[in-house]
Amino acid sequence: MTVGVVCLLCCAVCLLIQRQSLRIITEGAVQKAQSVRDEANAEKLDVTCKVFRSAYTCAKEQLACTKHPAIMELQELNGQIKAAMLYSHHSCANILKHIAQKMKAELCNYIKQSTHPFSIMIDETTTFFTKSALIIFIRIQVGGSVCNFFCDLVELSDGSVLRLLKQY
Repeated sequence: MTVGVVCLLCCAVCLLIQRQSLRIITEGAVQKAQSVRDEANAEKLDVTCKVFRSAYTCAKEQLACTKHPAIMELQELNGQIKAAMLYSHHSCANILKHIAQKMKAELCNYIKQSTHPFSIMIDETTTFFTKSALIIFIRIQVGGSVCNFFCDLVELSDGSVLRLLKQY
């Protein structure tokens, strides 16, 4: 072999080694970036869970959503939350609507899959604006005890239940 051919082979081997090294370095960087992203997402998910728990506590303890910002500020001062997100009373109301939708869907799935009998209770009431409305509850056995679950509040436009029944 001539010196030129040997040099070309050495250059080809060097390029191959460089490409493999670059590929290994790139794969390592991608894996590190994915782990950093996963850690950041895990931290955001943890903060979001804490905010949801705080909003749920407002509902469970029958506190107004306007108390949610004060609870969040207290958690931040105690070092429990390190992000400024979902602090407003509007956020609290939206979180509670989301939780209610998920709980209602879970209840519906439980009723569909359950072998226990259930009943629907309907009661008439009046809203703050003196409109007639129907409150709908579902009564079913859950975990050995019978429970009543709020299902819906349906306003009656003309005060007649018969018209509502014709709609459905």
